[in-house]
Order: sequence, then structure tokens, then C-alpha cells
Amino acid sequence: MPRRIRPWLWRAVLLLLLLVGWQIALAPVTSHAPDWFENADKVRHAGAFFIFWCVGAPGFARSRWLWLAGGLLGYGAAIEIGQGLLTTDRDASFADWIADALGLALGHQVANHMKTAGSLSGKFR
Repeated sequence: MPRRIRPWLWRAVLLLLLLVGWQIALAPVTSHAPDWFENADKVRHAGAFFIFWCVGAPGFARSRWLWLAGGLLGYGAAIEIGQGLLTTDRDASFADWIADALGLALGHQVANHMKTAGSLSGKFR
């Protein structure tokens, strides 16, 4: 039986991912090449926040997931505000923040399903 990863380690990895995400979100745009499809950046936002949730949720008791969701939504809003105020080649976007929220919601649903199915037995308290 594999050992359970300690909650503080999940939180540390989440913090590292959030710091990397902040750097990427506020870095100057290096390429103006078109995306593969329209609104591909929304998919990237949702995917990033899905990953943030999947890495963060095991680090917190289920009773704290509302706080985790609020913190991650606040982080997403801070990124958008930062892009609007601190960069010259990026824009703040409410639609990006909504994509962040959708990624969190999807991550929450996957975590709930996996807990209910028993495949993450013991990972989520």
C-alpha cells in the first residue's frame, strides 16, 4: 500500500504552481502568433485552474474546499487585474476569470467523483 502524500506537500506544490502561473501571466508576450483556435486562451485558463484544484484539494480537508475555491478565484482575479494594470501587452478579461472558475468547478467535480468512486480513498479528508 503506497504511503499517502502529506497535505503540506500538496500545499507546497500548489504554491509553487501559483508562483509559476503568476510569472507566466504577467510576463511580456513573446509571440503574437495566432492560437490554434478562437478562445484557446480560455481553454488554457480552465486547464490551469483545473490543475490548481487537483493539486490543491488533497492538501486541504474537504471542509476547507470552499476557502480553497475562494482563494483560487481571488488569485485569478488578481491575475486579471495585474494584466490590466501592470502590463502593456496584456488585457484584463472577465471571460478569462469565468474560464478560471469553470476549471475549478470541473476539478471539484472530478475530485468528488473520484472520492465517491473510492479511487482516491484516503487522499481527501
